[in-house]
Amino acid sequence: MPDTLPILTAARRSLWDAIENWPALKVNPADSGASVFKQKFRFDDTFDVFSKFEPGIGEIPAISITPMQVLPGWIANQMMLWPTAYQITIWTTDWNVSIPERIVQDVFNALFQSAPAGSTVPYVKAATGYYPLPIGPIQFIPTKIGAKGPTQFLAITTKFNVTLRANKNPFGQ
Repeated sequence: MPDTLPILTAARRSLWDAIENWPALKVNPADSGASVFKQKFRFDDTFDVFSKFEPGIGEIPAISITPMQVLPGWIANQMMLWPTAYQITIWTTDWNVSIPERIVQDVFNALFQSAPAGSTVPYVKAATGYYPLPIGPIQFIPTKIGAKGPTQFLAITTKFNVTLRANKNPFGQ
């Protein structure tokens, strides 16, 4: 069994590593404390198909990252490019749109700049060999969350796509 992660696993994990280690996405950026996100919906190595990907009223702000598609294509006679799209969804309850806009900007910065301590190579680039492709479109959508009645509340759902890419030789390692 190879000791390296599959490309898609490394790419998916690098998104979370970047977000979870970016100081601007911490409650107190001066330390390595809690995330600004009260809930993280992770499409992880083990995935529960019955998981709800919608926060409750006490779980906002929240974030999810879900894979959308992989469209491999040839770039040379023995090399393929694996562009892999993910949808990032962020939920906030404040009707001040500048709050989700700030969070989106911080996530964007994390994907391009967040690196392990002592390294200048960002998590995403280290995992895939490339920076993310352009991000977007960004959508801000007023949303009702929860079952009708006293548990239902309004939120702003912000969605955008990010595409990572990696090279893979299908005839070798």
